[in-house]
Amino acid sequence: MENYRTGDPEVLLSTFVAEAMARDGIVVDALLTDSRCIGVTHAEDLPLAQFLVREEIKAGLGPEYALPPRS
Repeated sequence: MENYRTGDPEVLLSTFVAEAMARDGIVVDALLTDSRCIGVTHAEDLPLAQFLVREEIKAGLGPEYALPPRS
């Protein structure tokens, strides 16, 4: 990955996937969505991302859990 070679701590998902596809010949499926993507690039982004996810859950735009809770 170019980012690791340059020492840049930020990795763009699209770049990571494209390089893995080219290097390893993997195939990925991309799913269309009308949903907003909430990402965390730096540790200081986490509180804002958590807040945005909570707001979407309260508005009924997303499930409370990405996976079913363990019983």
